[in-house]
Amino acid sequence: MRDRDERDRHPVARVAARPRALLLRMFVSIPSPSLVEMCGHAGVDFVIVDNEHGPAGIESTEHMLRAHARQQRRFPSCAR
Repeated sequence: MRDRDERDRHPVARVAARPRALLLRMFVSIPSPSLVEMCGHAGVDFVIVDNEHGPAGIESTEHMLRAHARQQRRFPSCAR
């Protein structure tokens, strides 16, 4: 029972536990915290902050990840 409770709380486990579900993901290469917030409201399953192919610097990436952390609907994120 404990494993199930932990899966329900952790956003990555919640997404991975879905059997053969289609996942909605977003690669965000525009340095905009508002865009990350909109992804959360739109129901995106996870967000990748793409610094490799975009103009985002460390400061804007930090703000984007903070915007992600403020979301009430928790979903995984990754910065590359």
